Amino acid sequence: MSKPLYKVTFLNAGKVYELYARNVASGALWGFTEVSELVFDVHDGLVIDPTEERLRDEFGNTRALHLPMHSIVRVEEVERKGQSAIRDASTGEKVVTPFPLPGKPRQARRDKLGVMKRLERPILAIALLVGATACDPQSEMTSASRTEAPPATPAAVVPSTEAASNAFDVEVTLTPAARERLVSQHESLIVSAEYFGYPSEEAEAQHVPGSENPWLTLHRAQVVLEGEQLRQASTASFAPVAFDPKQLAWTNAPDAPQVNINVFSGRRSSADNLLECGMFQDALAVAMRAPVRVSCGLIGEALR
Repeated sequence: MSKPLYKVTFLNAGKVYELYARNVASGALWGFTEVSELVFDVHDGLVIDPTEERLRDEFGNTRALHLPMHSIVRVEEVERKGQSAIRDASTGEKVVTPFPLPGKPRQARRDKLGVMKRLERPILAIALLVGATACDPQSEMTSASRTEAPPATPAAVVPSTEAASNAFDVEVTLTPAARERLVSQHESLIVSAEYFGYPSEEAEAQHVPGSENPWLTLHRAQVVLEGEQLRQASTASFAPVAFDPKQLAWTNAPDAPQVNINVFSGRRSSADNLLECGMFQDALAVAMRAPVRVSCGLIGEALR
């Protein structure tokens, strides 16, 4: 028989945390509840929940949480795991905003010997140039122009991705309650796409703007769905995009730009986002291959 599964909701630093665990009991410390054997999703597909990733980073190595009893909102025994969450205690809105996640950790810089090997030829060339200049007075006037460093440019400029070839669709599935809420309140639904690439080592070495971040943004686009578009299957069609070849050349894979897709309400009827949706992130080629499917419900709908 499998161990019971509990959903634990508790307050922490002005936020409401919702975690899942296999064991909840009165702790050995007086006034504390012990929560152990925390359960996190293992994402082996394309949809990534940034909240789950943040909670895993924060509590993944935790053997047990000792929570003050007054901080616990409730403990529920559930049949299956739902989405973990971090919410604002006053509004109930999720506070983790999805963003493109860094790719695989970049390889460590080459060791000292490797660096010296790469620099060996340039150093020799510079030495020869300096020696020739010293021996030839006539070269004095032109030496500055010969040794002046050219402006930073990518090592190789690649052709831009053909605009006609990279259009894709996003199919949004709404729960009945979410659909009813959006339609009845004349609310819109926004599907956002951020095209990006991971900066190359050369981009970092030359301090290309944006290379200090985990990703370089290539393009942003949004599709707004509303009215009759929400009464039936909702599909957002993203038009073809022509990328700047110079921007692509600064990424570590110029022929494989990435795309990150998020869905949220248009905030016409409320200042806060109403929806809790999945997120897609993968190579643009994957999104082009078949419609991207994202499911959405009202925030907190699973609790009702």
